[in-house]
Amino acid sequence: VVVGDALPGHGAVDRLEGFLADLRAQNPELSTALLGAKIASAAFLGEMGFQQRVITPLLLLALVIFLWLCYRSWQIVAWNLFVMLVCYAATLCLIILIEGGLGPYSSFALMFAFIVATTDLIHYFGRFQQVEGTTPERLAKTRKLAFVPCLLTSLTTAAGFIALVVNQNLPIRYFGLYCAFSCMLEWVIIFCVLPQLLIAFNFDPGTKSWKMPVLSKAIAPFINRYATSAVAISMILLAVSVVASLSLKIDDNFYTKFVKNHSLSRAIELFSEQFDFVGSIDVIVERGDRALDSPAAQADLRDLERELAAHPVVSKISSFRQVEDTLDSEIAKAGIDPDRRLETRNSVLRLLLDYGSLRDFVNETKGEVRTIVFLKSLATEDLDQVLALIDELKAKYASKFEIRAAGFSVIRSFINSRVISDFFESFILSFILIFLCYVYLYRSIKWSLIALIPNALPLLAISGLMGILKVPVDTNLVILICVVFGVAGDNTIHLTYV
Repeated sequence: VVVGDALPGHGAVDRLEGFLADLRAQNPELSTALLGAKIASAAFLGEMGFQQRVITPLLLLALVIFLWLCYRSWQIVAWNLFVMLVCYAATLCLIILIEGGLGPYSSFALMFAFIVATTDLIHYFGRFQQVEGTTPERLAKTRKLAFVPCLLTSLTTAAGFIALVVNQNLPIRYFGLYCAFSCMLEWVIIFCVLPQLLIAFNFDPGTKSWKMPVLSKAIAPFINRYATSAVAISMILLAVSVVASLSLKIDDNFYTKFVKNHSLSRAIELFSEQFDFVGSIDVIVERGDRALDSPAAQADLRDLERELAAHPVVSKISSFRQVEDTLDSEIAKAGIDPDRRLETRNSVLRLLLDYGSLRDFVNETKGEVRTIVFLKSLATEDLDQVLALIDELKAKYASKFEIRAAGFSVIRSFINSRVISDFFESFILSFILIFLCYVYLYRSIKWSLIALIPNALPLLAISGLMGILKVPVDTNLVILICVVFGVAGDNTIHLTYV
């Protein structure tokens, strides 16, 4: 069963899967597989629901354990959770206000609402535990120590997110907006709302000294002793990373984003093995000023389809012309008088057209016919090759009829083509915004540029590792690169501010 865009709603997908489950129960020898854009969308929504039901509570539990190990105070843990849940709820309201509901990227933004609030909370309460005095005095001292660096870290992190608003993909643009909103909201709550609440509730958890972790104590002397060698080795590894990153490839195929035992992954494997295709491209032929059912036009269409079918990525082709050829063959076999064969064929075609049986192939109103090109692979490189061939054929047959590619695969190709340009636009904007934050902090162009180095080096190392491991660049990784660039500056700011 191939499910296309005509399937209404994701409830229909659930009903179809339920029907097939009953069918398999009644016929154990049968196996079924569902494939299509709607099926993939339903799979993503299913994973999103699993994330909200299971992953988010587990993340929250892990954060609670981590925070207690840091503070050793359930009072502080409770106030941390209060701030995080307020940010989570406010971000959820913003998502519903803008989009009307959750999507894959907005669901991901909710997880970031938890995570981004954690860093400033730890710096705030960590400093609070180390100062003495009454609660108002300790809060005033904490504000003096943490106000500016936490503001700057929130701004740089928000800059990494807000840089995504230049992305042409609306869900990604909204994702950046939601996360930037959460970053700044948590800072406002921590420094403008939380102190008043702590005083009102007589908050007094006592003092606690924060010690350097054992691992850091062991590593620090080693780094100090071999600093030159460590820097030299790091530079060599980074040079290797730069070279390896040049081999990165773009491939944003949502069919390959699930683990191998996922139903969608198994469906792709079955369709590849049994039918030798996993997707398709629609080639729309417009008649222009000539009739497409004329013998000359039919010969040209036959040549066009022959050239498309010869491409190694193309599995097969289905078209209106094939229907006409089949009718001609069957009419000849039926022994109908040669003088009446053309009339008979046209009559049968008219009957099929009137009853809508050929609506997948013909649009009489626009004077278009559709050729479905089935593909063995939806890898970006293979898809681009077929689209390039269609462009060549468009130029070749320009004097005979108009040709254009359509369908979801064309949309996906456009999205892939925008990945790099969107990445550079977002990265440059992120770089500028973070650089301006550093200029405000250091009042020095030189120190601002130096401070960017710890932000950039991890990205080079990660991109090099991706190149070595042949990990393709997709939209999700573009998002994370911009985000990591903003998050990486937090420690730089706290260290240099002190």
